[in-house]
Amino acid sequence: IGAVTSPLYAIIGIFVLGAGIFLLRNDTVLMITLLVVLFRLINVNLIPLISFGGISLQPGDILLFIGLFKLYYRWSRGEKIFFGGLLGKSILLFYGFVIFEVIYGYVYLRTDMHNLFGILRVMVFYLIFLLIINMYKTEKQLKHFFFILEVLAVIVCLGNLLKAFAGSIIPMPIQLIFNLGVDAELTSAVSRIVSEGQALVGVIFFYVIGKMCFYRDAFNWWNVGSLILYILSLVISFYRSLWAAMLLCLLIMFFMIGGRQKELLIKRCIQISLILFCLVFIAGIFSPAVRVYQQGLIDRLQSTAPSANVLKNKSLTIRFQENDYAIKALKEHLWLGIGMGNEYRPVKFYSNDYRAWIHNGYLALVLNFGLVGGIFYFGIYLFSMLQMYFYYRHPLTSDFMRILLLMSFLMLFQYLLTGFFGPAFIRMHMIPLIALNWACLMLAKMHIDFPFLTEGFSEGEENEIS
Repeated sequence: IGAVTSPLYAIIGIFVLGAGIFLLRNDTVLMITLLVVLFRLINVNLIPLISFGGISLQPGDILLFIGLFKLYYRWSRGEKIFFGGLLGKSILLFYGFVIFEVIYGYVYLRTDMHNLFGILRVMVFYLIFLLIINMYKTEKQLKHFFFILEVLAVIVCLGNLLKAFAGSIIPMPIQLIFNLGVDAELTSAVSRIVSEGQALVGVIFFYVIGKMCFYRDAFNWWNVGSLILYILSLVISFYRSLWAAMLLCLLIMFFMIGGRQKELLIKRCIQISLILFCLVFIAGIFSPAVRVYQQGLIDRLQSTAPSANVLKNKSLTIRFQENDYAIKALKEHLWLGIGMGNEYRPVKFYSNDYRAWIHNGYLALVLNFGLVGGIFYFGIYLFSMLQMYFYYRHPLTSDFMRILLLMSFLMLFQYLLTGFFGPAFIRMHMIPLIALNWACLMLAKMHIDFPFLTEGFSEGEENEIS
C-alpha cells in the first residue's frame, strides 16, 4: 500500500483487497468482481501493491487468484468439472504449449520477467472462464449469469457515451478507474471513444439479438434500450472493420436461423433501426455535439472511398512498417516464434504513436507462437467453430442453449474477420471472451452428450415459437 501515489488510490486498493477477502464467502460477489477484473472494466491495475524484480503485484491479480482458489475449493468439495471431450483436451494441450513457449522465451530468448507475469495473467484469464461456466448446471443460473454480463455491457456503453458527450465534466481519476479512453482523432472535432470493455459489448450484442429472434416476448424496454446503447457505443468507436464484421455476422445469422426466426430478425432490425434513427435525429436537433459525431461518422465512411487514397494514409503506412519488422523477426524464429512476451524489435525504436504495433492478429499470434503454435491454436479455434455449428444444428431441447451457441459462433467468426486489422487473438480484454465462447460450447456438449450432468434445461417452456 505504501507504493501508491494518491490517497484515492490507497482507499480503492484497501476496498479491493477487502472485497477479495469477502469473495471467499459470497458466490455472487465472486462472480461480479471476477467479471469486472477479467474484462478490465475497472482499472484496478492502476494501483501497484507490491513491486519486486520489475514485477508489480496488483489488486486485479489478487482477485483473480482468490477467484481461482475459490473455484478449486468448490471442485475439491464435489463440483463436477467438464472439459468438453476432444476440445477440452486440446485446450489443455495448448496450455502445455504456452508453458513451453514461456520457458523457451525466458531461457533461450531472455524474456523480460514483467512480460512473463503478464502471460501468467493471460493463462488465468482462460482457465477461470472454463471453470466458471462449469459451475452453472441449470438454465436459470445461466440466464442470471448472462444478465450480469448484460448489465456490465450497459455500464461500459454508458461510460463511453458520457466520455463522448460529457467528458469535460468527468474527473480524470474517474476516467482512469473506469478505463474511459480516447484514441486517435479522426477529424479536428471528433475523437474515437474506446474502452477495453468494448469487446464485451460485441458478444452481448449477438446474445440480445438472439433472444429477440427466439423469444417473442424479448422485445421489451430492457433489451431494446440496451441494444441501442450497444449500437451507439460501437458506432462512436469508429472501427470500420468492426462495423463491417458485425453486419456480415448479422447476414450469416440470417441464413443460420429458421424460417420463423428469420421473420423476427428482419422485423426487429427494422424496429430498432427506426427507433435509433428517430433518437439520433431528435438529439441532433438539440445537441451540437451529436451533430459533430454525425459528421464524423460521414467523414469516416467517406475515408474508405476509392478517391480517398486509403493506402497512402499515415496510419496504414505505419502498420505496413510494423508488419515488415514482425515478418523479419518471424523469419529468424519461424517454427517456435519469438516466445511469449518478447518484443519483435528493440523497444527504443518504438514511438508514442498508437499505430506503432502489429495490427494483423494472425501475424501477431504466429510471431509469438511460431508456425507450430499458430497451426495448433487456429486448429482448436476452427474446430470449436465447427462444433458450435454442428451442435447448433443438433435438435436441442433448449432454445437458450441454441442462443448461446449462435452467439459464440458469430463472435468467434467476427474475431476471424477483425483479426486482419487488429491483434484480436492476443489482446488482454478479448482473451476472456474467447474462453467464454469455448466454455459455452463445452456446456452445450455436456448438455447434449452427458445430460445427467445438467439439470433443469427447459424444453422450450419459455419459447412461444417452439
